[in-house]
Amino acid sequence: MATPWENDRGDRGKPCYIDPMVTKALKNILDRIGTWPENAQNEAAATLQVIEQEFLAPHIVTDEDRAALERSAEDVTQGRFATDEDVQRVFGRFRRA
Repeated sequence: MATPWENDRGDRGKPCYIDPMVTKALKNILDRIGTWPENAQNEAAATLQVIEQEFLAPHIVTDEDRAALERSAEDVTQGRFATDEDVQRVFGRFRRA
């Protein structure tokens, strides 16, 4: 299955979003941006371009990343990971009331 950044042939490049993939919140703000002053619209466009570039740029896996992935795989193999109950307990401590 293609990701938003690939077409059905697996080509990377421009995102091939389809309408259902755009969240309601994003649609709402994009509709309102057209009513903003020109300088604010330009700032919004520049911000979105920066975010897009982060998704388009390849991620370089460092030796540190590889070591962390190996440790994580070893933890899973050894059964060293939080249970659902552990996760809920931790989230419960930090959730806002």
